[in-house]
Amino acid sequence: MPGFERPMILTTVRWFSVARLAHALTEAGFSVSACRPKAHVLELVEGLNSDARLSRVRPLRSLVKAIRQADPDIILPDDERALVLLRRLYSRTQAGDPRMATLIARSLGAVEHWPSITSRTGLSNEAARSGVLAPVTRVIANVDALRTWAAEQSLPIVLKTDGSFGGRGVAIIRKASDLHPAWRRISHPPGLIRSLTRTLIKSDTSSLATSVRRIRPVVNAQQFVNGREAIATVACADGEVRAMVCLEVVHASEPKGPAAVVRIIDHPAMAEAAQRLVARFGLSGFCGLDFMITDAGDAQLLELNPRVTPTCHLLVEGDYARSRIITLFPSFPSDHVRAEPGPDISRFLDLPTRAPSLIHAGERMAARKRRPVSQLASRLKEKFSPLPY
Repeated sequence: MPGFERPMILTTVRWFSVARLAHALTEAGFSVSACRPKAHVLELVEGLNSDARLSRVRPLRSLVKAIRQADPDIILPDDERALVLLRRLYSRTQAGDPRMATLIARSLGAVEHWPSITSRTGLSNEAARSGVLAPVTRVIANVDALRTWAAEQSLPIVLKTDGSFGGRGVAIIRKASDLHPAWRRISHPPGLIRSLTRTLIKSDTSSLATSVRRIRPVVNAQQFVNGREAIATVACADGEVRAMVCLEVVHASEPKGPAAVVRIIDHPAMAEAAQRLVARFGLSGFCGLDFMITDAGDAQLLELNPRVTPTCHLLVEGDYARSRIITLFPSFPSDHVRAEPGPDISRFLDLPTRAPSLIHAGERMAARKRRPVSQLASRLKEKFSPLPY
């Protein structure tokens, strides 16, 4: 459709799923470009119109160069830092380059709603105004305010930081004695050693900058909702949903982590909530909405990711028949999950069969996760992490 013919993918992390989406889009006839870090699996995708490097030292300058080279009609951010980069670029180009500013604004939704999309508390409030069920969420300034709020709401509650993703920045508090330790852990900037490790191993300098500058995250407290995790994956343009699939999470890749196995479901309330929020925020591109389906069947909105998510390629490929189980490749769940009784999830592995180079790359990524050191780290994280939300 016009306005969605020349998408440019912007990513700051080396996630496999965005390469899967880029492959699906090129196969479907889109003119796809990318701006990404070096040594990204996107370099294996054939048929990209443009493939530019995102500089760690001067990311905005390299992003501007990539946009001018590719001339996209929409930009698809892949992660939270990509969203931050685009918002910063919008502020810098409003006066000097209105054409680029307009492109960014359309790609990220109505500018006046960006603060609400960025804030977990703001999203909860906007959801309530739109008639969408969502747990009560409030910004918490200090541990005393947390104790007061927890007493009013009753335990358990959930702490979430703004701007976190991939399961990080989340803590479930089930006992009053855990309030202070959880607050200290989640409200402080990342430690220097941990930040240096992420910089050296994952080339992620944002954590180091936050640690050095001692920037504290915005912490939100949210009512705990018991139920089954679910996702609405959406493709939209100018506030109108063009395609959608509703998914129930069967297994996660790790505690509080992204989904590894999903089941396609039909849930009209989830679909209606997604349509209302896409329209309210004027969203374009791809987005994912996380829900909790209660025992009563209600869908409670937990968060909105106004960016590419790991299941977006399903919308492009169009193969999402109801009740189908999908094991996302290469996001295998942990060993004990695979050993549980039930259907053999390996039978439902979602391989990019027309892209053997991507299959080989995904298999290498999965093999690294199965190394003894990686498995030990995963088991320790699973043992000492709170129960999945």
